[in-house]
Amino acid sequence: MTLEIQDAMGKANGDRHLSLFAFAVYGLIVFPKALGYVS
Repeated sequence: MTLEIQDAMGKANGDRHLSLFAFAVYGLIVFPKALGYVS
């Protein structure tokens, strides 16, 4: 039981890191384009 909870928390934590990484990459790609369009 405890192992399952730790495993689930580990997966959720991994997904959070993955989504944060994807968001950072998305920001690095989109922000320069947005700034280019504005200026």
